[in-house]
Amino acid sequence: MIAITHCGIRCYKIDGKLYPSVSAALDLLYPLSGKWVDQASMDRGTLCHAWMAKWLLNRDTKLPKDKELRDRFRRASEWIEKDGCATVKVEATFVHPVHRYAGTIDRYATDHHGIYVDDFKFAEALGERYEMQVLAYKAMVDADTARLIQVPAEGPVRVITVKPNPRLWSAFISAVNVLNFRLAS
Repeated sequence: MIAITHCGIRCYKIDGKLYPSVSAALDLLYPLSGKWVDQASMDRGTLCHAWMAKWLLNRDTKLPKDKELRDRFRRASEWIEKDGCATVKVEATFVHPVHRYAGTIDRYATDHHGIYVDDFKFAEALGERYEMQVLAYKAMVDADTARLIQVPAEGPVRVITVKPNPRLWSAFISAVNVLNFRLAS
């Protein structure tokens, strides 16, 4: 599996086949201006995700010197410890077998209630785009629960269990179909 851009579409190449990414479908539905988020915030988000993946895999406790990031990591790791779910996969890429899209899930976890897909957001505000993203991940692996885990700069970790939304799902699948059409052309 490799992440590539083909015909201007972010996608995954898996076993010689192209699958549009969840992000590409979201970008089609929610075009982002270059001013939507600054580069420093994007870099901070990348660092946060890298640390979360490393921590989830081996409980590495080396924290950065940056006070804000250190505090976010501390609160996120404390939440995970209290969550009670067993982490099964981290930053794992899956393909939806019917709708032919792919995406990378931050955390695939289980407990006695079932399968969870968690997407960590180190942002101050969350919107519909993120709900659609985690619902797409949930459908890829037929999970029981989709959660957005918001770790803001200050305050407690916020867990949002995203409920099925036929309007969002329909729009998402329409975008995936457009992207698959373009990839096949």
